[in-house]
Amino acid sequence: MEAIAGLVHVEESSPLDVQPRNAPQVEIQSAPEGKAVFGGGLIRKRKLPPQLDARPERAEVQPPPARLVTVPVFGGPLGGTNYITPIFVGRTQANSFTTPRPNPNFAQITEIRSDVFSKYHALVLQANRRLTNGLQFQTNYTLSRAQDNGQSSVTFTSNNLPFNAFDQGAEDGLSAFDRRHKFVASVVYNTDFKAFKDNGFGRAIFNDWTIAPILNAFSGARVTQSISGTINPAAYGFTGNAAQITALCGSLGNPAATASCTTPGGGANGSGGSSRFAGLPRNAFKQPNIWYVDMRLSRRFRITEGTRLEILGEAFNLFNRTQVTTVTSTFYNYASNTTTPACPGGLTQCLIFNDAGNAPFLNVTGADSTLFRERQIQFAARFEF
Repeated sequence: MEAIAGLVHVEESSPLDVQPRNAPQVEIQSAPEGKAVFGGGLIRKRKLPPQLDARPERAEVQPPPARLVTVPVFGGPLGGTNYITPIFVGRTQANSFTTPRPNPNFAQITEIRSDVFSKYHALVLQANRRLTNGLQFQTNYTLSRAQDNGQSSVTFTSNNLPFNAFDQGAEDGLSAFDRRHKFVASVVYNTDFKAFKDNGFGRAIFNDWTIAPILNAFSGARVTQSISGTINPAAYGFTGNAAQITALCGSLGNPAATASCTTPGGGANGSGGSSRFAGLPRNAFKQPNIWYVDMRLSRRFRITEGTRLEILGEAFNLFNRTQVTTVTSTFYNYASNTTTPACPGGLTQCLIFNDAGNAPFLNVTGADSTLFRERQIQFAARFEF
């Protein structure tokens, strides 16, 4: 028998050494009315590439602070707080985000760059026993933490991936690949009872069996809380230029309601980027844990001295446990004084906790995949000669 312990540290970063800033935290328990929940930072710091300057200087990008708006939050763990978020408005606004925009013929302008870091730390423990007296087992446990500042894997380019393109450090959080705990144990046991050495009937019934179970148990996948709906600039005093809106948006209707026309990309803050609820770090929640047992049971029959027949059965997900693979990630919904449910007090826009309807927050929406399926059983026979 042997026991093994090890520590693993893996860190990857791009040539640009980005200085991450921890995502803002919020105290959920007993949040006092009017407390601010910060939904996006304004300062991004990074070193310049070494090949451009032998002595790197810090570079700061700070959008105008007037572009922060306050959204009242109702219901859920953050009810009674104020969600403060940057808002990005388009060229149809009289007080647009930039005057003029770099190219007024486009909404978002995508910049592809490598400024994402990822870190992985792990403690690995193993306990193994070689096949002795018919018993063998292998076990291992991994305690790990995966962290990055917005790593993504997409086949094609996206318009905008961060919540706030001016603050990459605010994306710092647990990775989508973070699985905090993982335990795997496998056992092989062959029956060969010496007590039946001289008992032919006992040997025929109890000997030559093999049982081999495998247990897999690990933490559920991470979930990033999101906002459903589009921020409405008119609710925060960005009325826009009606003539420009009509010329650009045609028959979209009331200029005050055409948020997709009055912002560069719509979505949670108008940028068309991530729709996450930025008052909490990325991947602040997780799906239910996953565990399942696979097992093989076989019996060998000696026909002659040199031939034998083995009959075996195998079960996958033996206990037919439902494995949750997808849940609803919508944490809060943008609402107005005309939606159902509506904002209290006639507010033009607010955030309401997603706890009603057919898809409340963390509601299970998927329970199978190519890796985790319902119980499956198969039988086989093997002839050795």
